[in-house]
Amino acid sequence: MASYLEIAKIKENASYGDFIAKLTVAVAIKAHAIAQLPTPAAEQIKWAKEALSGPHTKSKQIMGYVLADNNSLTIVQMMGAGDTAIQNNVNDAVDLLLSK
Repeated sequence: MASYLEIAKIKENASYGDFIAKLTVAVAIKAHAIAQLPTPAAEQIKWAKEALSGPHTKSKQIMGYVLADNNSLTIVQMMGAGDTAIQNNVNDAVDLLLSK
C-alpha cells in the first residue's frame, strides 16, 4: 500500500508521464463512448465535448479519483496498471461525477 506521502508525491515518479498518458487516452475513449450514446444527457454532452477538446486537462481532474480508488496498491502497481484497469477506473470516475 502506498503511503499518503507517496501518493502526494506521485508527480515526482519516473513513470508519471506514462501514467498521465494512459489516463488521457482513457478519458478520450470515455468521451467518445458518451458521444456515441443514443440520448446522452446534457451534462454528459458537456463533459464529452470538454474532454475531447482537452483530454489532458480532464485526465488530471480524474487522476485523484483513480489514485483514491487504488490506494491499496503500491505506487509501482498504480503506475504499471494496464489499459483495461485504467479504462475501468476512468469510466467509473466519469460515471460517478456525472451522476451527481
